Amino acid sequence: MNILLKLSAANLAHRTARTFYLTVLSVFMCFSVFLGTTLVMGMDNGLRQLRERLGADIIVVPREEAAVKNIEGILFSGKPGYFYMDKSVFEEISRMEGIEHITSQFYLSSVNADCCYTEIQLIGFDPQTDFIVRPWLKKSYDQELKKGEVIAGSNVLVPDSRILKIFNNDLTAVGSLEKTGTGLDSAVFGTVQTIKELMKSSAELGHLSSSVSPDSLVSSVLIKVKNGTSRFKLAREINKRFKEVRAIENQDLIRNFSTRLEVVSTVVKTVVGIIWILSLLIMILYFSMSLNERRREFAVLKVMGFTDRAVCTVIYWELLFILCAGAIAGFVLSSFWSLQLRYYLESRLEVPFLFESTSSFLLHGGTAVAASILLTLLSLLLPVIRTGRKQVFTVLREVD
Repeated sequence: MNILLKLSAANLAHRTARTFYLTVLSVFMCFSVFLGTTLVMGMDNGLRQLRERLGADIIVVPREEAAVKNIEGILFSGKPGYFYMDKSVFEEISRMEGIEHITSQFYLSSVNADCCYTEIQLIGFDPQTDFIVRPWLKKSYDQELKKGEVIAGSNVLVPDSRILKIFNNDLTAVGSLEKTGTGLDSAVFGTVQTIKELMKSSAELGHLSSSVSPDSLVSSVLIKVKNGTSRFKLAREINKRFKEVRAIENQDLIRNFSTRLEVVSTVVKTVVGIIWILSLLIMILYFSMSLNERRREFAVLKVMGFTDRAVCTVIYWELLFILCAGAIAGFVLSSFWSLQLRYYLESRLEVPFLFESTSSFLLHGGTAVAASILLTLLSLLLPVIRTGRKQVFTVLREVD
């Protein structure tokens, strides 16, 4: 077997042009499969995290000031923003039938000014009624947040001092969240009292003009309905009763991203499929032509005592070397471009995107590449066997 390996390596080194072209085709195949697999996996993970983090069945927001797009921007795309409605709306909705849990949140956007650390989205939650934020905040900080304490999203750069300066207030970042692939990664979470104090400071600095006290305002109302209660009917009842607000079902927000993800995923799968199939067909054609040109070489090997199986083994070792070299190069290139495309998907297309872990990334991508290599080997099995079984005298007569 050692002799066969050395012979295969020598053949590849001797025919550099053929080796180079076949390796390039292998790189294209492995690159497209690895990149496509990791991108689709990242988008699926992002959508799953989106469903888990949203939590509420219904979100109630101001009708005029906050369109669905604004909600998406704050919760999903990391675009800083804020809007408010009277707190009495929350109190009246909480008395309606069919509600299991209800809470409110308070939004504020910092500005990129000397008074502030950076431009970020600030989200305040009520610890007494919250059923959405606290369950997954506890993974980073399992104690009660005090006034002036916040938890930062994974994309928020926290200095070594753990102090975030916002509107001339020093906030202590007591923890950082795991990455979610959504706009929540660029947000800072604190209690409603903390965020409302920041709003007062903002007004004093002239960054936010409001004559209404923050204590009488909320930004959104989040509702978990009881089992057996129709979300659609409850949302319709809220919209009918309160003309100044709009109740949006969870699935309506998710649907926009699901549709966007399906389009992007379909495009990625189609492009990957076309590149892979074309590369495979070209490789089969080119490799088959190469085998045909090397008939005399294989005939000489048989004259020297090589069996049909040994000749096929030499050919397959050459092919395996080429595919493995292409897989390594394709892995490096696809890993780099996966990260670049992730930033593009998150920032430009506003698609939630998340790699679970390095091991999961390598496992899924590696499995796809291994499957691609195996399928290529199987596709070339017939030409290799046909070449290995040709009789010596028949080959020499054809060549002559």
